[in-house]
Amino acid sequence: MHLMTATRPDIAFAVSYVSRFMENLQSDDKIDFCGYSDADWAGDHADRKSTSGYALILMGDPVSWGSKKQSSVSLSTSEAECIALSLAIQEGKWVHRLLCEILDAAEDKSGPELKIMEDNQSCIKMTKNPVNHGRAKHIDTCGPMEVDSLGGSKYLLLTVDEGSGCMKGFSLRANSDSEECIKKYIVAVQTQFDYKVKFVRHDGARESVANSLKAFYDDQRIEQQVTVPYAHQTNGTAERAIRTIVTIGRSMLHYAKLDKFF
Repeated sequence: MHLMTATRPDIAFAVSYVSRFMENLQSDDKIDFCGYSDADWAGDHADRKSTSGYALILMGDPVSWGSKKQSSVSLSTSEAECIALSLAIQEGKWVHRLLCEILDAAEDKSGPELKIMEDNQSCIKMTKNPVNHGRAKHIDTCGPMEVDSLGGSKYLLLTVDEGSGCMKGFSLRANSDSEECIKKYIVAVQTQFDYKVKFVRHDGARESVANSLKAFYDDQRIEQQVTVPYAHQTNGTAERAIRTIVTIGRSMLHYAKLDKFF
């Protein structure tokens, strides 16, 4: 109102028209609210990271927008698009809750429908998939540890579900136990969730490429994908997760003023 009367006569009609709906907003007054999400792939040639972008449109005008470089390296356009879509949905949900609060004050309990537009078909199919366990499993083994666990374990086998980000760790007494552990884990996932594991990613370590394990993957029609080990930018998901776990453990020991061999 102040801008309209003081310095912006060009918006006088728009402000006047919107003011008609400041009171007694009815449920049949349609509120169009949608968003658009997109991303490039490996646009930064220095570190191969992608850039996300989104815009939220309310009644034909943008109300929130942003562009952000992704923190991880995406291995495909669909992964880069999914990360961008997640960013757009987070912002969209916040704006949607704000709109619902305003509409509740106007005695409208329904609220506008939030739609996010995405043009990558692979990304769309991933979001429609009710079970994420079919995407990929990242597997890596850490050890031997300098000090055995209370149960006598020396190794940590970590699996990361690419779709949900869920991590599951297994304590092993010997590195050779990882082969049987991986088989049991994959069978359990497929049985409990009634869904097919399609990909397994690892760094090509000896325990991950054993002939019997390869035969198991072939029998289950599971594709193996090998990541580059010990490379900062292309390090596998499971390897990064193990590094995070180790860092957290060391931080806890340092905070408690305990020796690292505790």
